[in-house]
Amino acid sequence: MPARPLSTPALEALAQRRLPRPIYDFIAGGAGEEHALRANAQAFQSLRWVPRSLQDCVRRSPRTEVLGQAYDLPIGVSAMGLSELASPGTDEALMRMARERRLPYVLSTAASTRLERCVEWCGEFAWFQIYPVEDFSHTRRLIDRARACGVRHLVLTVDAAHPGRRLRDRRNRFGQWPWHHPRALSAYMTRPSWCWRMARAGLPRMVNLEPAPGETASWSSPQFLIASMARAELSWATLQKVREAWPHRLVVKGVLDPDIATALRAAGVDAIQVSNHGARQLGSVVSPLDVIGEFRARLGPDYPLFLDSGVRSGEDAAKALSLGADLVFAGRIWLYATAAMRPRDGAKLAAELLTAELDSVMAQTGCTDLAALRKLRLTRAATAVGFDGA
Repeated sequence: MPARPLSTPALEALAQRRLPRPIYDFIAGGAGEEHALRANAQAFQSLRWVPRSLQDCVRRSPRTEVLGQAYDLPIGVSAMGLSELASPGTDEALMRMARERRLPYVLSTAASTRLERCVEWCGEFAWFQIYPVEDFSHTRRLIDRARACGVRHLVLTVDAAHPGRRLRDRRNRFGQWPWHHPRALSAYMTRPSWCWRMARAGLPRMVNLEPAPGETASWSSPQFLIASMARAELSWATLQKVREAWPHRLVVKGVLDPDIATALRAAGVDAIQVSNHGARQLGSVVSPLDVIGEFRARLGPDYPLFLDSGVRSGEDAAKALSLGADLVFAGRIWLYATAAMRPRDGAKLAAELLTAELDSVMAQTGCTDLAALRKLRLTRAATAVGFDGA
């Protein structure tokens, strides 16, 4: 019986052994030469804790309340398209886990599970993320669906107006039929177990973009979505349309400039998610962790700030929380877990690892709650030191 993975890097290594190369690269890869992908990880690795000694922290709690919702863990599931490629059943496993563990789950526009089913499985912890497309009436239709089924948190992504140059996907011919490309076909043939599970379940589709009755456009095609996003107007006028259409909590994701953040707050945005899209859009973009402190200083202590990109562990999440984030969202961690194990087991284990790692930081640094964690000092090492995940 294989050893139980003890860290998220160990989960990634196991997932890499079980996924076809094009699928692993789609999940793990970044834009361009992946300088930003590496910088995201190095930003976390280079920070060092300055623990506070002689603090009574026997009783510890990571619970928090953000935007009127209580969470048992300040770490959520970030919006991810086509998550079912990791393993059929991934979406359901993560949604049910989020409800059980009381943490936020963000369903992507490009997800393979219908919005209504997400709310059924995830309940009040279901959020919905949208990409504006060329015809705003389609965006409005998605917003209305989210409102009708009871979603209370809408996440508008603003850093994907143009497709990123993801070189791994281009080399692997990702998104094309593999039998047209012998090299790609051979990569799938080396993972027959994944191919069998996918053949039984069917290839994932972007079901929330499928045409409504009476429509003829095929909105479930990734190529169609990307092309429509590239032609869409993504401006302050678009933000105003979304704000007028959505009566509940509005989060804007993909912001890296504090000047833009102050303008977003003035425009009625309820929270900002500092993100570089997991380094999947621009190859040499700044790491969110490097600017989150400036966001917090500019916006004050009470404005809700979230962060994603580069989060590989509960300790990484603790660093983001200490620097000013109210919630931290992870993406790849969850997919590595569901690919490495059965989806339900993987989702459960990833949540346990993140929780245990965050709790360990709090115990070792003398913190009983997140308020104490935010008072800790962090220093930056001269060089970042990696680890092997053993």
